[in-house]
Amino acid sequence: MVKLGYDLVSGGTDNHLILVDLRKKGIDGARADAAMEVANLVCNKNSVPGDTKPLVPSGLRLGTPAMTTRGLKEADFRKVAQYVDRAVLVAVKINNALIAQGKKKVSDFREDLASNTYPELEELRKEVIKFSNQFPMP
Repeated sequence: MVKLGYDLVSGGTDNHLILVDLRKKGIDGARADAAMEVANLVCNKNSVPGDTKPLVPSGLRLGTPAMTTRGLKEADFRKVAQYVDRAVLVAVKINNALIAQGKKKVSDFREDLASNTYPELEELRKEVIKFSNQFPMP
């Protein structure tokens, strides 16, 4: 994630959890989480140091235990990081368009995702499904 321009709050992972600070990317964790959900990428919005809005935190928490249990290796996690990055970039694009329309609330963002189809997220969802199907459930 660092090579993709993200700040990791802990600098890495000691406990198989990664906390990613999204402030440099111009998006918050709530919106990124919503876009990632559309793409079948599971994460959680999460506060990072300095946050003041608990419902609209600046970070994402990513966990690796389920993926390692399914057999993902280091190279596979690079692919997952690229998927996360693509979802975040689409979230930024959608959010910027909504802000230009005067829609600034997280609820506006979620409503837009629910009522519109974004080809970038649909393509990403298909790729994520194809990729994850390579790794059987235990």
